[in-house]
Amino acid sequence: MNITNLTIALFVVLALDVLVTIVLLKSSAFTQNQKKSQLLIIWFLPILGASLIYIFIREDKKAFRIKKINNSGTSLGPPGTGSGGA
Repeated sequence: MNITNLTIALFVVLALDVLVTIVLLKSSAFTQNQKKSQLLIIWFLPILGASLIYIFIREDKKAFRIKKINNSGTSLGPPGTGSGGA
């Protein structure tokens, strides 16, 4: 592997870690201690850690959206099966 390929690979890993770090810090779903622990995972296990934490954040956002929809009284069933409408 020459220097150019190594530089590109390091840049991609660094960009991924920075991106996931920003997404994590903007998230309001975690406490400060949870964020600190997740940051350690992101930066000490660069590719694997960032990927796992990103998936974890994405799944948590999905669960939050579903919970928010359920609390608003909106049906999650197929169209025409909810209480709203004719």
